[in-house]
Amino acid sequence: MTLPPARGLFLDGVFALFHPPPTVGGGVVVYLPPFGEEMNRARRSIFLLGRALAAGGIGLLALDPRGTGDSAGDETAQRWPVWREDVAAAALWLETAGHPLLGLMGLRLGAALAVDMANPLAAKRLVLWEPLLSGQAQLAHLLRLRTIARRLRGERAEPAASLEARLLAGEDLVISGSVLTAAFASDLRRLAPPLPKTCPIHLFRSREESGEGAGGVEEEAQVTVDRFPAPAFWMLEGKQAAPELIARTTALWSVS
Repeated sequence: MTLPPARGLFLDGVFALFHPPPTVGGGVVVYLPPFGEEMNRARRSIFLLGRALAAGGIGLLALDPRGTGDSAGDETAQRWPVWREDVAAAALWLETAGHPLLGLMGLRLGAALAVDMANPLAAKRLVLWEPLLSGQAQLAHLLRLRTIARRLRGERAEPAASLEARLLAGEDLVISGSVLTAAFASDLRRLAPPLPKTCPIHLFRSREESGEGAGGVEEEAQVTVDRFPAPAFWMLEGKQAAPELIARTTALWSVS
């Protein structure tokens, strides 16, 4: 079977890479990416996932939320309510195009966005890769990255409390080449979406990661937690991928 090629779309300024399902009216999964450089480093794995899903009869719509990637806007456009609107617009586009929304999946901070939009979009399933399910966990991770980067350069590491104070004072910070605005940091502090009770949730964790920001989810009845033997490809330079994770995720969506 010859698969239709992936193609880029602009949905009112929001870029999405669409891996169409091979059949007319086939179902599609919407993918929501991590924040900052993690988004770019995960692109190869997500592209390979899109091809694998298409081979299994399922489409994938991979979003760049506004102010990130190839979408319109600079870092000042990175606001959580705006990103929620972007996801809703993607779901509406799928409906208009005749593709049922099979569910949402997200990596890292994208997992929190998937959780936050599950009920508004009546998602049938959530698949979460190494999720950060609270904005505070994402914020702490970013500040830790900045501290580590300065130490590696032999510079004095500024305490996290000092960095947090600068954000609270309205100052933007550059972290790993990406700008964390004070406004988006404020959004993150308030972010703690509850897990939906209306759909199954499958959570994949790397055996190398501690599961930061996802504590307690195993206690939820609708959550299945699985481990995958892969490096943290979203943090590694080069063409890293996670073939086993991709295969297991594809199989999971195929039985949705």
